[in-house]
Amino acid sequence: MWLLKLDNNGNVQWQKTYGGPGSNSGGSVMQVQDGGYIVAGYTSPSDILSSDFWVLKLDSSGDIPGCSSGVISNVAVNDTNVTGNNTNATVLETSFSPVATVTVEADTDATASLACGAVPMFADVPFQHWANSFVTALAYSGITGGCSVNPPQFCPDQPVTRGQMAVFIIASLGRQPIACSDRFADVPFDHPFCGFIEKLAADGITGGCGDNTFCPDASVTRGQMAVFIEAALGNSANPCTDQFADVSSDNPFCGFIERLAADGITGGCGGGNFCPNNPVTRAEMAVFLVAAPDPLRP
Repeated sequence: MWLLKLDNNGNVQWQKTYGGPGSNSGGSVMQVQDGGYIVAGYTSPSDILSSDFWVLKLDSSGDIPGCSSGVISNVAVNDTNVTGNNTNATVLETSFSPVATVTVEADTDATASLACGAVPMFADVPFQHWANSFVTALAYSGITGGCSVNPPQFCPDQPVTRGQMAVFIIASLGRQPIACSDRFADVPFDHPFCGFIEKLAADGITGGCGDNTFCPDASVTRGQMAVFIEAALGNSANPCTDQFADVSSDNPFCGFIERLAADGITGGCGGGNFCPNNPVTRAEMAVFLVAAPDPLRP
């Protein structure tokens, strides 16, 4: 966002830019009693997340005390040669009558966050982390509380286990775990993810890993993740077209991997590859869920 202060002759006294990556815009500005300014607008820090309201409190120089959001701009401001002319428009009386307006108050679940002086939701996912906005969106949606409470951490680089995957998906779908019934031999009643795992199976999203087991502590590969997500969305596999160099048509996950790409949830792991056998990290899982269409997107 670009903000200028002009004198009575239109000369620039100062000019600043605010914001970072994404789209940041101001809709209105007002000077307040202390000589500073309040600017209101919108910010979209990610092309995946929706816009948020944005309110800036500036001092008389256009700075935000204790914050580096304002940057001096060197954009040249030039005189214009536009000439204003008299108009022959005639002002007519109107029969329009103003009517009373009604203000409706409503509760909101929106959460305000500080742009400056704030701390990230998780200590190990700082604001500059490539997955910060995705992890934060997942946490605000109540899908995850991280991997540690004190200090609050998300463990973004840890592989996602099949048990954790069950929790992520069932929570993203807005569904509840069910009572455990020893459906899988390796998921006893007291397993912390038992209810989520059995709900995942009851909804037809998984049949386990074979021999009446679920392998809850095994890491989820990127290929398996494609099946989990597309099955949760109720989608079938696409015909294989060798879209990724490392996913041949005889790969058991090929159709789901290509469906995942067709749905815009992933573009692979780079270099024309998908890396189907690589484990999915918790940060990557956050990106997949936020990038997924409804009903999975938090």
